[in-house]
Amino acid sequence: MTRTTSTKRRGCSRAKTGCAFLRQLKRETPKPAVFLRPSQILYRRKLLPQLPRIPRVQAQMISLGLMEYWIPDGEDSARCKIFTSDLTSCTKLLIILQNQVGSKPGLWSRSLCLSRGLHAGSMLTAIERATSAGYAVAVLNPNTNSVGSTLQGHKRPIVNSFSPENHVLHVWDSLVAPSKNLNSIYLLTYGNGSSLAVDIVQRQMVRCAENPNETMHIRAIACVEPSQLVDGGESGGDNVLSS
Repeated sequence: MTRTTSTKRRGCSRAKTGCAFLRQLKRETPKPAVFLRPSQILYRRKLLPQLPRIPRVQAQMISLGLMEYWIPDGEDSARCKIFTSDLTSCTKLLIILQNQVGSKPGLWSRSLCLSRGLHAGSMLTAIERATSAGYAVAVLNPNTNSVGSTLQGHKRPIVNSFSPENHVLHVWDSLVAPSKNLNSIYLLTYGNGSSLAVDIVQRQMVRCAENPNETMHIRAIACVEPSQLVDGGESGGDNVLSS
């Protein structure tokens, strides 16, 4: 009885520490500008060639310990990639979700890169802080759903990533949920990523209901500029941190 109580206390302590860390990450994640003057738009168009190239940002993500993981995992030409740490070596995981048309893994916002630099506009700061604190990190890619061009009539859907919802649920079911060593999972979302976080929580609730060996290891969700209201009834009350 004492051992069980002690284990629960340690679990609560870890969850509180993780929530505090996630809250700090949320505060440090910049919010997008609400409006631009015409002169600012013209100025930024001139700076477009100076935008950080996605491959360079993703190379820095790899240097921070993340690896490319392809969906589907094979030689299919219609596929997309996410970036993830080695999930077998950590007990804590931070999942980063951005859900905006044209978004790429590694960048919060192209406009933020222009107005406030790479430090604010990319995910590199959050990734570096998380890995330094002992978290594994997974940066998902929910908006890459097909390859080719509709103009040329050769657009092909990506298996297991034909929609943002399909993408995140496939990653959860095939990569995250089977990792038995993970006991604390945190979600950091930006914009429409909040709706995908709800999808993940609901999927894990179903998994727990169907399998007594499954556990709800999602400790908290931090939503920056959420596109929809995430309330306690949907995703866990006090552990939803939105702004």
